[in-house]
Amino acid sequence: MVRWKFNFSKESKSYTKVKEVRDGKIKQFYWNFTHKCSQNCIQCYAHTNMNTELSTEKAIQVVDKIAESGAKLVTFCGGEPIERSDFFEIAEHANNMGLKLSLISNGLNIKDNISKIEKAGISRIQISLDGSYESLHDTIRRRSGSFKKAVDSVKSSIDSGIRTSVCSTIMKINHNDIVNLLKFSESIGADEYRIMRLMPAGKAGYNDLSISKSGYFNLLKSLLENDITTEKVGLIDVEEPYSYVKELELQKTKNIEKIFYRSCLQGEFVCALSPEGNILPCPIGNFKEFEVGNILTDDITNLWKNAKHFDYFRDVENIDVCNQCDYGKECVGGCRCAAVGYYGDIKAPDTFCLWVDTDAKKYSRQL
Repeated sequence: MVRWKFNFSKESKSYTKVKEVRDGKIKQFYWNFTHKCSQNCIQCYAHTNMNTELSTEKAIQVVDKIAESGAKLVTFCGGEPIERSDFFEIAEHANNMGLKLSLISNGLNIKDNISKIEKAGISRIQISLDGSYESLHDTIRRRSGSFKKAVDSVKSSIDSGIRTSVCSTIMKINHNDIVNLLKFSESIGADEYRIMRLMPAGKAGYNDLSISKSGYFNLLKSLLENDITTEKVGLIDVEEPYSYVKELELQKTKNIEKIFYRSCLQGEFVCALSPEGNILPCPIGNFKEFEVGNILTDDITNLWKNAKHFDYFRDVENIDVCNQCDYGKECVGGCRCAAVGYYGDIKAPDTFCLWVDTDAKKYSRQL
């Protein structure tokens, strides 16, 4: 899952032992819990026109299967998880099974349900903000009043002692506002500010929303060199094509020493589930090409070890073009969702790598 995470807290201990946990075991599940959502975001990767999802009984069985797999963490995403009326019942069961829980939300219903969230044992919440002011965020989310509710939810979550992050998707309509969003997130007390680039999936698969690679690079540079980053940010946790970090380093970018780089964790020790319980390497890659089985009917441990799909997330030798790169082992070919969404080919390079000629699908190491 490609992202840059700016940690306003100085604590970095939870991110320094990544290599130690890459031991072939599933540590975390991202569960796209439902297709339901009360927003209609222009950039959404989810397939929200689907009605198929698990019953409460089956969802409880999924939790049991997750616990049996040895995983310790579950992140509920979607859709909007709270839109399902049985969400808190399922979350409480997961908590009772000893699983640590986090929630990715649009923020519409967090404040009104904060006591239930606390009772369910949810310890981390990520809330989406795609603009630092109301009209921009509400335009992207296509729902009036979304901005105010999201900001109120961030504050409510923080006041409850839950570790809270703000996340923005970068696209043409808001890329000039991202530095302001970094500042705004810090000003309202967020523990982290995360940015994600647009993935060509769901609605974004047919909308012309993505900025250019060079535009993205320049934006990242401006975020790194901002005074808020210098004064307030501790660790910058990065999962991206390694070319970005290397080029920023070569340009002697300010605060580059704060970056902690790792390749994408999906398929390494993070697995994903669809609302139907289908097993996927990544929650964003809700493509038929990614499905390897179903957690209720198939042996998740066997599929995790042996399904070919996961190999494309683990070994750069399986990725065309990237297997020629000197830094291929660092980034393992970048994002597989970007490759499938753009090329329709899981073996293709990440379209946003600075060293790849995207149209020709050739290695070209130049910015």
